Amino acid sequence: MNLVVEIGNTNTKLAFFEKKELVELLIQVDSTIILNRLNSINVETAIIAGSGNTRIDWWKEFPAVKKICFDADMLPEIHYAYLTPKSLGADRLINAWYANQLFPAHTNLIIDTGSCITFTLIDHHKTLLGGSISPGLTLRAKSLHDYTDKLPLINICKTETSELVGNSTKSSIQSGIILGTLFEIDKRIEQYQALHNNLNIIMTGGGTQFFENKLNYKIFADNHFTLKGLNEILLSNE
Repeated sequence: MNLVVEIGNTNTKLAFFEKKELVELLIQVDSTIILNRLNSINVETAIIAGSGNTRIDWWKEFPAVKKICFDADMLPEIHYAYLTPKSLGADRLINAWYANQLFPAHTNLIIDTGSCITFTLIDHHKTLLGGSISPGLTLRAKSLHDYTDKLPLINICKTETSELVGNSTKSSIQSGIILGTLFEIDKRIEQYQALHNNLNIIMTGGGTQFFENKLNYKIFADNHFTLKGLNEILLSNE
């Protein structure tokens, strides 16, 4: 059994793989629950990465034959046009590398709809060109609540639909956040396609459900893209 751990800004994801098959996913922030689960199964190799703090006690405590902390040096074939490569989030780097592994003949645009919405562009020469970072859905909702006097905090994750014309404060916020983000993503894709004829578009992250079927583009969508990419890195380092 292989274990892939992604430490995010909000949650910790633990993905258990049998070689390349994802067999179990645990999303948890409680270290006691995490450690109890890890002690109940036989983990042979494990890898940890993420935008959050990866220096955590339970990672040190649980037994495994081999444990690896992801580092950009593990991907020496990646080139950078990005001016500050050391500041790249691990998730963006993993996504770019894995996209190139799956679609090596294309320029790949990876859209990650997590705590932040990131666009990451890597060409077929394995050169990471850059992209953009903007607030994610939950962060936008929280900002509206935190920086105004009367706007309520909306749980975007439980929103099923959003209308162009909101007929209440709640539905107006949902429209502004979800459709505003959709229009942002749609326009950015249009601009990227104008620059790259062979563009392949990949979408991942918790907000994928809101956008994958509403964009007028062919999208390769996989909520677990980063975890699968990290598992491929683990397999290549066995």
